[in-house]
Amino acid sequence: MPPQVIEKGLCSLGLLAHAVLAEYFEHRPLYRMQQELTRNGVEITRTTLADWVDATAVALEPIYKAIQTDLIGGNYLQVDETPVRVMDPEVRGKTASGWLWVYARPKGGVLFVFQRSRRRAGPDEILKTFNGTIQSDGYALYRAMERDRPGLKRLAC
Repeated sequence: MPPQVIEKGLCSLGLLAHAVLAEYFEHRPLYRMQQELTRNGVEITRTTLADWVDATAVALEPIYKAIQTDLIGGNYLQVDETPVRVMDPEVRGKTASGWLWVYARPKGGVLFVFQRSRRRAGPDEILKTFNGTIQSDGYALYRAMERDRPGLKRLAC
């Protein structure tokens, strides 16, 4: 057999793509996908679906890293962060706050990085080797980064 995303897995690339797109682009929870599949005569547990989504993310990681390397290798980035609500595994039915950090360059790649907080540790890690100009809003964190890093300049939106 040709190489599989999931070693010895029975699911096709199309089904993996369907699960990931439904989860992240259509915001369809895995339990709804499980119900949809069951209605169509396919019994797949929610745990299996979650494992498939996770395995797909692992398989796509080299593409993610290539986008990150390309963006950080340039000399101009647009950076922004936005709050998002995420399911809290500690409390059933409750959501927690998180932040989706976006790093992009016009006509280039876009990198989305989820962080639990809006603290500096997240962008410091992503931008640790970046030298150039970042364009951002007025969030004080960006001014502090510019002040502390000689190779970094900031432009306002």
